[in-house]
Amino acid sequence: MAATRVKRVKRGGVFMKLFASYLCILGFLLLVESCVSVMVLRAGREQAKTFNLSLMQLIKNECDNQINNIYSRLDQLALESRVQTLSNVKGSFEAEDQYTAYSLYSELGSVTFSSEEYRLLYVYFANTDSVISATGNMSLELYHQLYYQNLGISLQELREYLITQHYHDIHVLSRDEGTNEIMYTMTSLTTDTGEASATIVIQLTADAIDERIRSAKWDEEVLVAVINSDDQFVNTAEFAGQISDLTYEEVPVELNFSIQLDDVNYMGVAMRSEAADWIYLLLTPLPVVESGMRQMWLFSLLGIGLCLIAGFFVSWYLTDKNYSPVQGLVDLFKSNHSENAENLAAEGQNEYQWLEEKAVSLFKENKNFQQTLEQNQERLQEFYLFRLLTNSYASLDLSERELLKKNGITDGIWRVVFLSVGILSRGRLW
Repeated sequence: MAATRVKRVKRGGVFMKLFASYLCILGFLLLVESCVSVMVLRAGREQAKTFNLSLMQLIKNECDNQINNIYSRLDQLALESRVQTLSNVKGSFEAEDQYTAYSLYSELGSVTFSSEEYRLLYVYFANTDSVISATGNMSLELYHQLYYQNLGISLQELREYLITQHYHDIHVLSRDEGTNEIMYTMTSLTTDTGEASATIVIQLTADAIDERIRSAKWDEEVLVAVINSDDQFVNTAEFAGQISDLTYEEVPVELNFSIQLDDVNYMGVAMRSEAADWIYLLLTPLPVVESGMRQMWLFSLLGIGLCLIAGFFVSWYLTDKNYSPVQGLVDLFKSNHSENAENLAAEGQNEYQWLEEKAVSLFKENKNFQQTLEQNQERLQEFYLFRLLTNSYASLDLSERELLKKNGITDGIWRVVFLSVGILSRGRLW
């Protein structure tokens, strides 16, 4: 029955208040830890955005440098004297033009050899409807059969495109198997009639761009696409079909944005090319960005959970330990009083209030007891003095002697003298 009372007091009094105070301290620390973890996660995302911008800038610079290098090569060939000479020939190349044609063929071969990313390098001469390339001198019809038939472009379409005026133009051709080829074109000269006479073409596969992008990416799951103003994907973007609805004009350039592809959230950033009408689009999966941070987050949550469990039991232990003296005092007072735990709860008091009242009551009783004891000691001394006056010192018992000794009365011979002073009726002493 007593154990039940103690348990009820613990659950409803100071014990629970002490326990709640420990839990509040623990909760505050856990709240701070959770806020710090959230801030770290946000800081990680901001850092990832900054890193993506740097990566995007690197990819843009790499691809733009490639385009500018091709432009420089086109300009160099456009200013070639051999190209200018052959562009004036009409009908067909005569014997005196063969050496010049062969020299140009050798030049194109050496350029192709030094630039392995070039798939095709040739000069189209409109006046002769022929092509001089790194593979030889031939008619446009034969060249079309060899290199353009599988690209879905007819001979007439190719001829019309080549005789058009071009200046650093870029045209994307799609293969049947889904890969792209990129034509960089430059018109060399015009005749006196204003017609285009020679067109230089450098043609690359999309792998040439992908290789640049691949060397800059820090993770294989990072997706990079190059979109031109015709809403074509210039490179072999493996996710082209997933964002085919995203047009060139709709891409949020220079801004961080979010997009979802196949139920995966991506952090995106886009930049406009300075060398062509292209937009470079970089998408980084959020799981990749947050993988390390989420591991840290999970460890933090695990640590918080362990701290919560350990903190609960430690708080209970400390509360019980600190409450034990209080409980001991309550039990001590209760053993000498009739109050029980139910009376204590009914009065709306906790153990400290109850102990304060009992202590005040005890001190008051003790004070009254001390006053009564002092009065009794004074009367007892008077009684012992009277006994000493009426009896010999030796006849007194030990307790009486001890009390008289405290007042300076020790063993010896004592005489009692009574002196009575009175006044007569006539005013004289007697």
